[in-house]
Amino acid sequence: METLTDQIRIFSLLNRLKKERALLGVSLKGDKQAYNSAILDVSLDENYLTLDELKPASGHILISKTRRCRIKGQTQGVHLEFDVEIDKVNDDGGIAYYVSRLPPALHYLQRRASVRVAVSAAHPVPVTLTIEETASVIKGEMKDLSAGGLGIRFPQDVPDQVEVGQTLECVFASPVDRNEELICDIDVRLVKRKAEPHEPAFMGCEFLKLVPPQQRQISRMVMALQRMAQKKRSDT
Repeated sequence: METLTDQIRIFSLLNRLKKERALLGVSLKGDKQAYNSAILDVSLDENYLTLDELKPASGHILISKTRRCRIKGQTQGVHLEFDVEIDKVNDDGGIAYYVSRLPPALHYLQRRASVRVAVSAAHPVPVTLTIEETASVIKGEMKDLSAGGLGIRFPQDVPDQVEVGQTLECVFASPVDRNEELICDIDVRLVKRKAEPHEPAFMGCEFLKLVPPQQRQISRMVMALQRMAQKKRSDT
């Protein structure tokens, strides 16, 4: 698992869990019982996380005493784990909820379902990303492609306004036929910014809500890239 400490990225993933109303697994210190909850609210500016009442109800009594809990969840193939310490146990019309600060660290594991095929840097494929809220346009180059997503390299660095959990509009041409273009939405899964000037900057993305013609279009691109790679190996 990779560990995140950047609060913006942590907030983005927790906010995604909230929007999806994802069921969370909760374990309490000293107790073997597994409990369920969900994120009711999360705020980056005010640094808080609100959790729904634990089920089974026996967890409510225990969490009021132990305060510390480990939470596990899953969102779109990403497995998340983090620890929080409950600051407040509140009640709203007979329904309990719990308030904590955002976790200082979050562990996540992304399971890749599709094999990605590399795209040669000698023949760069431009990728154009648009942040709809601000209409900001970002330029990168395709690093790899699969049926489920793509990797994007950035000659300079990943722009600051891009973060994990964000949905962007993506436009790119086929690596084998530049007259063929695909427009779709992507979910940002991984961001690696430059730690040193010589290091590459990279973003990993998953395709969102592809319709069958788009799925077939991407499959053709992936198969063409595989044939090109096999031909290159046989020629060497």
